[in-house]
Amino acid sequence: MARAIKAKPATGTPAEPPAGSARVNKEHRRKQAVVLIHGIGEQVPLGTLREFVETVYQRDDQLEGEKQSWSEDAPDTAALNQVWMVPDDATGTAELRRITTPPNRQNLRTDFFEFYWADITQGTPIDAVFGWVKGLIIRSPFSVPLHLRVWIAWLALWAVAILFVTFTLSTLDPTGTLFGWLIAPTKAAIKFVHVPLGLLVAIAGVMVGVDRFFGEAPWQKVKVTLPLALLVAGPVLTFLPTPMLDSDKIWSGLIAFALAALLNGVIAPYAGDIVRYVRAGPATMEKRRQVRERGLALLDALHRNDPETGLPLYERVIIVAHSLGSIIGYDLIQLYWQKEGPTHSHPAVPAAAEAFHNADSYVKSWWVNKERDEPFPVDAYQRQQALVYEAIKTDLKFRISDFITLGSPLTHADFLLRDDADSLEVDFEERLFSSSPPRPDRPYDTMTYWVHGKTGPYVHFAAPFSAVRWTNIYDESWFPLLGDIVSGSLTGIFGPGIKEHRVEIERPKLPGLLKRLVTHTLYWSWDDSFKTALPAHIRLLREALFLEGEMKSRVVANPNPGPKPVAKPTAGRRARKAP
Repeated sequence: MARAIKAKPATGTPAEPPAGSARVNKEHRRKQAVVLIHGIGEQVPLGTLREFVETVYQRDDQLEGEKQSWSEDAPDTAALNQVWMVPDDATGTAELRRITTPPNRQNLRTDFFEFYWADITQGTPIDAVFGWVKGLIIRSPFSVPLHLRVWIAWLALWAVAILFVTFTLSTLDPTGTLFGWLIAPTKAAIKFVHVPLGLLVAIAGVMVGVDRFFGEAPWQKVKVTLPLALLVAGPVLTFLPTPMLDSDKIWSGLIAFALAALLNGVIAPYAGDIVRYVRAGPATMEKRRQVRERGLALLDALHRNDPETGLPLYERVIIVAHSLGSIIGYDLIQLYWQKEGPTHSHPAVPAAAEAFHNADSYVKSWWVNKERDEPFPVDAYQRQQALVYEAIKTDLKFRISDFITLGSPLTHADFLLRDDADSLEVDFEERLFSSSPPRPDRPYDTMTYWVHGKTGPYVHFAAPFSAVRWTNIYDESWFPLLGDIVSGSLTGIFGPGIKEHRVEIERPKLPGLLKRLVTHTLYWSWDDSFKTALPAHIRLLREALFLEGEMKSRVVANPNPGPKPVAKPTAGRRARKAP
């Protein structure tokens, strides 16, 4: 795991720009914003953001930031790019700060923000979790997507549900047949192996403690919960009296305790986040509204103008989302596009007409021309998206340039968000969901339209990915415990305009298959071995962020305007009522 490096407080006068960079007056300071959206679980404010910034900025020796000149806990902090922790009202809470960098050679500095939403979804009732799980498992097998991982997960949910109900019923009568049938084999096995098992647990506790206390982290930061628990459990198992092993009442109490701990410690805080947000319903509407309103308020704050210069505070906004956060980020981009994008609700951007037209050629070539025989040119399309973004950002309050998803469950949208693939496809056609490239506005086979009495063209409300480039990094494995069972490819559902990278994340200090054990939370975790061999998932994440430059430097001169679409009748298309 990445070691959290302390950001230097913003006291006094910030350090001078690095050697080779131009000195910039405040009036001309250029900035870009990165918004990190965390995933499920009881996240600590700023904890996720600190690790993220350390990996993507502080430890990137390709970025010319001022180096750390102070170090209290880690001897290698002198090699890190400097950042500062700055108070900011954009996040809407005093618990959060933005992390800012010095300006680089292009006079561009980066502000990192965390969109924190875990507090909103706290306290999910366990009956709501059960209702959501019931909706997942009690469905026709023919509606379960034909993916091996999904079927393994679906069958595993059934197995867990059956075991949970069975063990719960068994505790009602510790002397009953069901209890004896479940517990007798377990008692016999533990009586046979409890001594060597206890010794192994104690030895594991010693090894974990030695690794933590004599590792790289300072002693005052070592977490002792796990080694202490193992050191206590080992002797208890080793010297467990036989009468206790034979007592049905004790076993009944242990089962009840284990079930309660599972519900309150794992299922409620983790599955509860999913329940609160993934699907709309009477019990979830209020929490979904709160999450979205907080997210939109943050985006509004990042799109404000500098009161002194009248210029935008940020030239570019990048949204990075992990796990369930990717569903939240996807929704926020759609909602902010509906609010501020180049639809008929806002003044037209005549200068963007050519960019819209060229992007529309990709829409037509993929969604209209069903006889395509070549793969979608995703690199060319993303260059065109950058041109659309450049064309609209000056006149409109929409400057989200990139969406980066890590370990995204959107790959299971037809299982999690809807009941099957057909209903999900209907939502795309009805413009409830957005794809990349955008779906055409049926029946006109184009994403653009004109409105009587207004200067156009416009694009429809489900077309944010005509301007926002989407990069998806995922670690897919067929076996649930290896790799990241949550993530997967998104192009089959959300369109071929997403630039995808399949990676294999490893835990450097573990042997064999253990290296690939549950990698869902490791997309930006740092290990010192990465200094000599940077893994692909971190390199690709840094490339997608492109913190060292601006959008124009990613756009080639005179890019290919796109494939030539199949000719379609366009009579009556030039002007119509806005949808």
